[in-house]
Amino acid sequence: MIPLLHNKYKLAVVSDAWPSLTDVFINAGLYSYFSSFIISSQIGVTKPNEKMYLTALNELNVMPDRAIFIDDNLNNCLGAKRLGIHAILLCRDEKYYISQKIMSIGKGYSVIHSLNELIT
Repeated sequence: MIPLLHNKYKLAVVSDAWPSLTDVFINAGLYSYFSSFIISSQIGVTKPNEKMYLTALNELNVMPDRAIFIDDNLNNCLGAKRLGIHAILLCRDEKYYISQKIMSIGKGYSVIHSLNELIT
């Protein structure tokens, strides 16, 4: 899915992690698909601090209303939404997906079960 998305969009990783995450992406052959890599331990804050999202937007040269943020943590999605970024909650667990899909109605964020849903 990442190569397909890369063909159409600028991609960024915004992660609460250590710098070694970069090596994980390199070893998986995915690093080159991302234009920005924002790692919390390198900038001194974690999501949902706005600095995480704003740093990625700045590096991508993208306005918040033209960006999509995908995360498996609702608080991180709501942090992005506060900045005007379209937020998508990724729920791979079927029961959690169904409950969040129902709860998201009218709350300004979307819910998906798989990254494959981004193409449809």
